[in-house]
Amino acid sequence: MISNDLIQVAFISELKADAGVIAILGSGPDGVKEDQYQGSDYNYPGVRVDIIRQVPDTRAEQCDLSRLFATVRCYAEGGSSKTADILAGAVNAALHRALVKGGTIGTDAFYTILRSSGLLGAVRLNENLWRSEAMFEGNIYPSDAMGGI
Repeated sequence: MISNDLIQVAFISELKADAGVIAILGSGPDGVKEDQYQGSDYNYPGVRVDIIRQVPDTRAEQCDLSRLFATVRCYAEGGSSKTADILAGAVNAALHRALVKGGTIGTDAFYTILRSSGLLGAVRLNENLWRSEAMFEGNIYPSDAMGGI
């Protein structure tokens, strides 16, 4: 299977390149980071990519194929949940049916076509902080598994 950190990097790159998502983020592309980010330069609104689970696709003899489940958490500050929900909608529009490629050709290159598995409406985390989520699933293919792409 392809390493989760490589998949996460590809998702982050895809979101950083999407004009609709970036337009909502006050800090531009720097507002998109991995879920585990613990730096001190975090601004709202912001997006965090989390690879929840990757499992082998046992329906195929080729053991490098896998199924992926991911969520993108969208955070916003303010008296309303509106920005968090708008951001999750933009993330969903950016990644649903998106062809995402990553890795290095010849070693760990892969691709996936993501499908939306739903949106979670914003929930209040504290007095002025909101989180909504866009969830995705897809098949991960080593780029040579299907003749390259």
